[in-house]
Amino acid sequence: MQDTLLRPPIKVRSLFLADHAEAFNGKLYVTGGCWDKIFVREFPAKHPHLSVVTQFSVPWNETLERHAFEVDVRDDEVGSLLPEAIGGEFEVGHAPGARPGDESSVLVVFSLDNLEFAREAHYRVALSLDGQLTDSLQLHVVQIKQPSVTGRRPAE
Repeated sequence: MQDTLLRPPIKVRSLFLADHAEAFNGKLYVTGGCWDKIFVREFPAKHPHLSVVTQFSVPWNETLERHAFEVDVRDDEVGSLLPEAIGGEFEVGHAPGARPGDESSVLVVFSLDNLEFAREAHYRVALSLDGQLTDSLQLHVVQIKQPSVTGRRPAE
């Protein structure tokens, strides 16, 4: 077994939220990306759909090996908002024309539907790779205050 100090790690090149995203044929298609706030009128609030987008950069010596990844949305006081963390595995080979030492890119998109938020808070989207927390980002859920209606006419 190789010494892990000599093995460059897999890097997270991107981690962001989007209204919708898809990875197809090594390309990323994004609508409404790179935000960190959701504004709601009341709690509990359900967000209809969001995508968690990540790009891994896999060094040459980590290719041809299976790697497990996981995403979780957490409230520091309550714990996970998901019934269970979502994830999967990837194994990437060498692209045609790759030379020893070249890195490979892996795009992964997680779609979360009807995510429920119980309160205004700073939530955390956590990304783990091979059982280790690799990266995270904050997601702020903010309540919009309703304007008060008084029945008075505005001053002219």
